[in-house]
Amino acid sequence: ATGAEVAAAVVRDTLPRIQRRAMGIVGLAGLTFWALAAPHEGAWGFFIKGPCPPEALVLVEVVPDASGGGQNGILVHTVLLDPVVAVRQHPSKQALLDWITSLRPKVVAFGDLDILDVLGLELLLAAPNVDPLAGLA
Repeated sequence: ATGAEVAAAVVRDTLPRIQRRAMGIVGLAGLTFWALAAPHEGAWGFFIKGPCPPEALVLVEVVPDASGGGQNGILVHTVLLDPVVAVRQHPSKQALLDWITSLRPKVVAFGDLDILDVLGLELLLAAPNVDPLAGLA
């Protein structure tokens, strides 16, 4: 199975129908899932198998630079959070902000700003490399 087929199976088998519909997934070509969690004692870096369950799932797409500057951007299609994380202040929210900031010099845009408000993730718009209007075109 290709990576896109595996990702489609994960989405189909693990996310409730309403979340799949909200994500608007019709095809996964060119999309990447990032599974993130707050840092834990003695666990940092990139893992094949994470040291803990993911607390956030981010669906992103690399988009070409429209300005001609040659630097691709990142379009965040959606962010899914563990419900426990979404309803309170949690280190995973800061981990998301740190991850987005680490993508510099790439510009990050959000395709759906409403999801940030619903999940209490407005702080992501404060990252220095976020263009809050770029994903709305």
